[in-house]
Amino acid sequence: MMYSAKGSISLPCLLAALLLALSAQLCLLYAVKGYEAEKDFLRGQQLRLLCGSVLQAIGQKPQPAGTQLCYEGELQPGNEPVTVTSESSYSSDGQIDYLKVSAVAANHVGAVQRLHRLRVSFSPEMRKLAAKSVLAGRLLTGGEYLQQAALYTSTEEVRLPQISFLQNKCAASLNKRTTEENGLSARFYYLRSNTSLSLGSKGLQGATLIANKLSINTAPGSYYPDRIVLISEEGDITLGDGTKMAQALLLAKGTVAIGAGCQLNGFVLADKVVLRGTADLTPDKGAVEPMLTPAFNKP
Repeated sequence: MMYSAKGSISLPCLLAALLLALSAQLCLLYAVKGYEAEKDFLRGQQLRLLCGSVLQAIGQKPQPAGTQLCYEGELQPGNEPVTVTSESSYSSDGQIDYLKVSAVAANHVGAVQRLHRLRVSFSPEMRKLAAKSVLAGRLLTGGEYLQQAALYTSTEEVRLPQISFLQNKCAASLNKRTTEENGLSARFYYLRSNTSLSLGSKGLQGATLIANKLSINTAPGSYYPDRIVLISEEGDITLGDGTKMAQALLLAKGTVAIGAGCQLNGFVLADKVVLRGTADLTPDKGAVEPMLTPAFNKP
């Protein structure tokens, strides 16, 4: 008996068709995945742009404590809802404020961008002292080296900003080799180690605030061409002979000792001030103006 082959499909043809269908499905899958990846990329870019724009708009000035809604809108493509909020908190003395801006895409878990900013201001009492002198403290040693008696003001109280508020809000370590090579970038450092801090042998470039639990020392002949704030919570600050600081604010619970041949533009406040030789001291009210970090990702 003979069978007709009319309308039949050979096995090779059937396999070829199945492979083509599978290839088409894979191409579609990769196309969808590529599209989703592109959407994820665009979503991240838009969130970063929104976050940065809002922080730039509101970050220069203190904001009300608590959480504020800054923006509501949609991301494209897809009309995805997005919100941008700010959250501001203050130290108990009101001199340090921490601002966090968050941009959140509502329909995607983890689609969040956050930026942070720190701002330190200084008390009216400190600004008044800085307006009329370079040195202020409860006790002065080495007064014979003063160029003018008016450069020193006696004060009964030495009150530092509540610097512990910076804990977990800024960098907790300082790589001296990296900062000597690349300079600083206006970020703040709050170091809680139980050791004194010796800054780079040549000095540091770039504006910064460095707070250490114990003492801070600069090397002889080191140079600091940009604004710098040094704060010792429980120890002393010692400037090696010939240290040069273009705009400095030095605050210590203990003693600030200034070596011979130092050049300091700015203001010093400590329980005790020691001059170890003739130094070039120049008042600079800019040293006690508020200081801000640029936007940063949380350390």
